[in-house]
Amino acid sequence: MALPRRIFVTGSALRTGRAVSLHLASQGAQLVLHANRSFDEAGSLCRLLPGDGHIAVSGDFASDGDVEKLCSYVAACDGVVLNASCYRHGYSGGDPDFDRLLEKVNHTSQMRLLTAFVQAEHPDGGAVVAMLDQAVSGCEDNPYLASRRALWKDMKSLAGEYGRSDLRFNAIAPGPILPPPELGETGMVKTLPTLPLRRSVALEDMAKSVEFLLSCRSVTGALLFVDCGQSLANRTEKL
Repeated sequence: MALPRRIFVTGSALRTGRAVSLHLASQGAQLVLHANRSFDEAGSLCRLLPGDGHIAVSGDFASDGDVEKLCSYVAACDGVVLNASCYRHGYSGGDPDFDRLLEKVNHTSQMRLLTAFVQAEHPDGGAVVAMLDQAVSGCEDNPYLASRRALWKDMKSLAGEYGRSDLRFNAIAPGPILPPPELGETGMVKTLPTLPLRRSVALEDMAKSVEFLLSCRSVTGALLFVDCGQSLANRTEKL
Protein backbone atom coordinates (compact mmCIF):
# COMPACT_ATOMS: atom_id res chain seq x y z
CA MET A 1 0.00 0.00 0.00
CA ALA A 2 1.36 3.41 -0.95
CA LEU A 3 0.34 6.83 0.29
CA PRO A 4 -0.84 9.46 -2.17
CA ARG A 5 2.15 11.52 -3.22
CA ARG A 6 0.73 14.96 -2.37
CA ILE A 7 -1.84 15.39 0.40
CA PHE A 8 -3.94 18.41 1.36
CA VAL A 9 -4.58 18.53 5.13
CA THR A 10 -7.16 20.95 6.52
CA GLY A 11 -6.80 22.22 10.06
CA SER A 12 -3.24 20.95 9.99
CA ALA A 13 -1.41 23.14 12.47
CA LEU A 14 -2.59 22.09 15.92
CA ARG A 15 -3.68 19.10 17.96
CA THR A 16 -4.86 16.13 15.86
CA GLY A 17 -4.10 17.86 12.57
CA ARG A 18 -0.52 18.47 13.59
CA ALA A 19 -0.02 14.84 14.66
CA VAL A 20 -1.48 13.54 11.40
CA SER A 21 0.64 15.93 9.35
CA LEU A 22 3.85 14.93 11.12
CA HIS A 23 3.10 11.24 10.59
CA LEU A 24 2.18 11.53 6.92
CA ALA A 25 5.33 13.53 6.18
CA SER A 26 7.42 10.94 8.03
CA GLN A 27 6.01 8.34 5.62
CA GLY A 28 7.18 10.31 2.59
CA ALA A 29 4.10 12.35 1.67
CA GLN A 30 4.41 15.91 0.41
CA LEU A 31 1.89 18.08 2.25
CA VAL A 32 -0.19 21.18 1.66
CA LEU A 33 -0.90 22.40 5.18
CA HIS A 34 -4.11 24.40 5.50
CA ALA A 35 -4.89 26.61 8.44
CA ASN A 36 -7.08 29.58 9.23
CA ARG A 37 -6.43 31.33 12.53
CA SER A 38 -3.38 29.15 13.22
CA PHE A 39 -1.58 29.96 9.96
CA ASP A 40 1.63 31.03 11.76
CA GLU A 41 1.75 27.64 13.47
CA ALA A 42 1.20 25.91 10.12
CA GLY A 43 4.15 27.79 8.68
CA SER A 44 6.32 26.72 11.59
CA LEU A 45 5.19 23.12 11.21
CA CYS A 46 5.92 23.24 7.50
CA ARG A 47 9.57 24.03 8.25
CA LEU A 48 9.80 21.14 10.71
CA LEU A 49 8.48 18.42 8.44
CA PRO A 50 10.88 15.92 6.93
CA GLY A 51 11.22 15.96 3.16
CA ASP A 52 10.83 18.76 0.63
CA GLY A 53 8.02 20.57 -1.15
CA HIS A 54 5.68 21.16 1.79
CA ILE A 55 3.71 24.42 1.75
CA ALA A 56 1.29 26.20 4.10
CA VAL A 57 -1.86 27.91 2.82
CA SER A 58 -4.45 29.99 4.66
CA GLY A 59 -8.19 29.98 4.18
CA ASP A 60 -11.44 30.50 6.07
CA PHE A 61 -14.14 27.96 5.22
CA ALA A 62 -16.75 30.63 5.99
CA SER A 63 -15.45 32.72 3.06
CA ASP A 64 -16.50 31.73 -0.47
CA GLY A 65 -13.44 33.49 -1.89
CA ASP A 66 -11.07 31.63 0.39
CA VAL A 67 -12.69 28.29 -0.41
CA GLU A 68 -12.38 28.99 -4.12
CA LYS A 69 -8.67 29.68 -3.67
CA LEU A 70 -8.21 26.48 -1.68
CA CYS A 71 -9.93 24.46 -4.41
CA SER A 72 -6.98 25.08 -6.73
CA TYR A 73 -4.60 23.55 -4.18
CA VAL A 74 -6.89 20.56 -3.58
CA ALA A 75 -7.13 19.89 -7.33
CA ALA A 76 -3.34 19.55 -7.47
CA CYS A 77 -3.29 16.84 -4.78
CA ASP A 78 -4.14 13.14 -4.91
CA GLY A 79 -5.01 12.86 -1.23
CA VAL A 80 -7.14 14.98 1.11
CA VAL A 81 -7.54 14.87 4.90
CA LEU A 82 -10.55 16.88 6.10
CA ASN A 83 -9.61 17.62 9.69
CA ALA A 84 -10.87 21.20 10.15
CA SER A 85 -14.28 21.82 11.67
CA CYS A 86 -16.31 24.44 13.50
CA TYR A 87 -17.48 23.47 16.98
CA ARG A 88 -18.71 25.06 20.20
CA HIS A 89 -18.56 22.96 23.35
CA GLY A 90 -21.99 22.32 24.82
CA TYR A 91 -23.90 24.00 22.01
CA SER A 92 -27.25 22.36 21.20
CA GLY A 93 -28.75 24.93 18.84
CA GLY A 94 -30.79 28.10 19.04
CA ASP A 95 -28.51 30.61 17.31
CA PRO A 96 -29.51 30.71 13.61
CA ASP A 97 -26.33 32.54 12.55
CA PHE A 98 -24.10 29.97 14.24
CA ASP A 99 -26.20 27.12 12.87
CA ARG A 100 -25.60 28.46 9.35
CA LEU A 101 -21.89 28.81 10.07
CA LEU A 102 -21.69 25.17 11.21
CA GLU A 103 -23.40 23.99 8.03
CA LYS A 104 -21.15 26.10 5.82
CA VAL A 105 -17.83 25.29 7.49
CA ASN A 106 -18.48 21.64 8.31
CA HIS A 107 -20.40 20.60 5.22
CA THR A 108 -20.93 22.79 2.17
CA SER A 109 -17.46 24.36 1.98
CA GLN A 110 -15.82 20.97 2.43
CA MET A 111 -17.97 19.53 -0.34
CA ARG A 112 -16.79 22.35 -2.61
CA LEU A 113 -13.23 21.19 -1.97
CA LEU A 114 -14.18 17.61 -2.78
CA THR A 115 -15.90 18.72 -5.98
CA ALA A 116 -12.61 20.29 -7.07
CA PHE A 117 -10.82 17.09 -6.09
CA VAL A 118 -13.02 14.75 -8.15
CA GLN A 119 -12.95 17.06 -11.18
CA ALA A 120 -9.14 16.96 -11.34
CA GLU A 121 -7.23 14.21 -13.12
CA HIS A 122 -6.02 11.36 -10.90
CA PRO A 123 -4.32 8.82 -13.16
CA ASP A 124 -3.13 6.77 -10.17
CA GLY A 125 -6.30 7.13 -8.13
CA GLY A 126 -6.85 9.30 -5.07
CA ALA A 127 -8.22 9.20 -1.55
CA VAL A 128 -10.12 11.38 0.92
CA VAL A 129 -10.33 10.85 4.67
CA ALA A 130 -12.64 12.99 6.81
CA MET A 131 -12.28 13.28 10.57
CA LEU A 132 -15.83 13.21 11.91
CA ASP A 133 -17.01 12.35 15.44
CA GLN A 134 -17.93 9.04 17.04
CA ALA A 135 -21.26 10.60 18.03
CA VAL A 136 -22.39 10.61 14.39
CA SER A 137 -23.36 6.96 14.97
CA GLY A 138 -25.68 7.73 17.86
CA CYS A 139 -29.10 9.25 18.33
CA GLU A 140 -27.95 12.59 19.74
CA ASP A 141 -28.94 15.46 17.48
CA ASN A 142 -27.64 19.00 17.31
CA PRO A 143 -26.56 21.37 14.51
CA TYR A 144 -22.89 20.35 14.77
CA LEU A 145 -23.63 16.63 14.40
CA ALA A 146 -26.15 17.37 11.66
CA SER A 147 -23.43 19.10 9.64
CA ARG A 148 -21.00 16.21 10.13
CA ARG A 149 -23.62 13.61 9.18
CA ALA A 150 -24.48 15.62 6.06
CA LEU A 151 -20.81 15.63 5.02
CA TRP A 152 -20.55 11.88 5.50
CA LYS A 153 -23.76 11.24 3.58
CA ASP A 154 -22.43 13.21 0.60
CA MET A 155 -19.04 11.49 0.81
CA LYS A 156 -20.69 8.08 0.64
CA SER A 157 -22.49 9.22 -2.49
CA LEU A 158 -19.14 10.20 -4.00
CA ALA A 159 -17.70 6.80 -3.01
CA GLY A 160 -20.41 5.07 -5.02
CA GLU A 161 -20.21 7.43 -7.97
CA TYR A 162 -16.45 7.66 -8.43
CA GLY A 163 -15.29 4.23 -7.31
CA ARG A 164 -14.74 3.16 -10.92
CA SER A 165 -12.27 6.03 -11.22
CA ASP A 166 -10.36 4.56 -8.25
CA LEU A 167 -11.22 7.57 -6.08
CA ARG A 168 -11.91 6.53 -2.50
CA PHE A 169 -13.82 8.35 0.23
CA ASN A 170 -13.61 7.20 3.85
CA ALA A 171 -13.97 8.72 7.29
CA ILE A 172 -12.76 8.27 10.84
CA ALA A 173 -15.02 8.63 13.87
CA PRO A 174 -12.63 9.60 16.68
CA GLY A 175 -13.39 9.24 20.33
CA PRO A 176 -11.73 11.08 23.23
CA ILE A 177 -8.26 11.96 22.06
CA LEU A 178 -7.50 15.44 23.40
CA PRO A 179 -9.68 17.39 25.85
CA PRO A 180 -11.43 20.52 24.56
CA PRO A 181 -9.00 23.45 24.96
CA GLU A 182 -11.43 25.37 27.15
CA LEU A 183 -11.76 22.47 29.62
CA GLY A 184 -8.17 21.32 29.94
CA GLU A 185 -7.37 17.85 31.25
CA THR A 186 -10.56 17.80 33.35
CA GLY A 187 -12.54 17.51 30.12
CA MET A 188 -12.06 13.73 29.92
CA VAL A 189 -11.86 12.71 33.58
CA LYS A 190 -15.44 11.43 33.69
CA THR A 191 -15.46 9.99 30.18
CA LEU A 192 -12.36 7.80 30.10
CA PRO A 193 -13.36 5.37 32.90
CA THR A 194 -16.59 4.60 31.01
CA LEU A 195 -14.80 3.45 27.83
CA PRO A 196 -14.21 -0.25 27.17
CA LEU A 197 -10.46 0.43 26.87
CA ARG A 198 -10.43 2.88 29.83
CA ARG A 199 -8.09 5.35 28.13
CA SER A 200 -7.90 8.11 25.55
CA VAL A 201 -7.14 7.48 21.89
CA ALA A 202 -3.42 7.69 21.18
CA LEU A 203 -2.46 10.38 18.68
CA GLU A 204 -0.14 7.88 17.00
CA ASP A 205 -3.03 5.44 16.50
CA MET A 206 -5.19 8.18 14.99
CA ALA A 207 -2.43 9.19 12.59
CA LYS A 208 -1.81 5.58 11.55
CA SER A 209 -5.54 5.12 10.93
CA VAL A 210 -5.51 8.08 8.55
CA GLU A 211 -2.48 6.61 6.77
CA PHE A 212 -4.25 3.25 6.39
CA LEU A 213 -7.38 4.73 4.84
CA LEU A 214 -5.32 6.90 2.49
CA SER A 215 -3.21 3.94 1.43
CA CYS A 216 -5.53 0.94 1.22
CA ARG A 217 -6.96 0.83 -2.29
CA SER A 218 -9.61 -1.76 -1.39
CA VAL A 219 -11.55 0.39 1.10
CA THR A 220 -14.10 3.07 0.22
CA GLY A 221 -17.29 4.29 1.87
CA ALA A 222 -16.05 3.09 5.27
CA LEU A 223 -16.45 4.81 8.62
CA LEU A 224 -13.66 3.65 10.94
CA PHE A 225 -14.28 4.07 14.67
CA VAL A 226 -11.06 4.99 16.49
CA ASP A 227 -12.61 5.70 19.87
CA CYS A 228 -11.42 3.11 22.41
CA GLY A 229 -14.88 1.58 22.16
CA GLN A 230 -16.90 4.68 23.08
CA SER A 231 -19.41 4.23 20.27
CA LEU A 232 -20.25 0.58 21.01
CA ALA A 233 -23.36 1.51 22.94
CA ASN A 234 -24.39 4.25 20.51
CA ARG A 235 -24.17 2.65 17.08
CA THR A 236 -27.36 2.36 15.15
CA GLU A 237 -28.31 1.42 11.61
CA LYS A 238 -28.78 5.14 10.89
CA LEU A 239 -25.60 5.40 8.86
